[in-house]
Amino acid sequence: MNFPHSATIQRSALVGTKYLFATVGTTDCFVQPINAEEVQLYGIVFSKGFGCYLPFATDVQIGDRLTHNGQTYGIKGINAYNYGRLRHKKAMLERS
Repeated sequence: MNFPHSATIQRSALVGTKYLFATVGTTDCFVQPINAEEVQLYGIVFSKGFGCYLPFATDVQIGDRLTHNGQTYGIKGINAYNYGRLRHKKAMLERS
């Protein structure tokens, strides 16, 4: 699978008495809008819903943030697809 884009991954961490987002890595990806069914399934605002295809080994979690092309997205869901040479993950994103 081809991943023509790149993104920065941020994860929430407790710093003192506050939770702050810190960069934990970067990844290749492919970001595109998602369909109405996926928007509804993940409770995402329709105009803010995107899918992000990632390499299978990418360390992402629900609640992480991805920054791509200056836009920040929250991860609302992750699906892993382990299909031989087409192994990948699809993260459901909501644009901030």
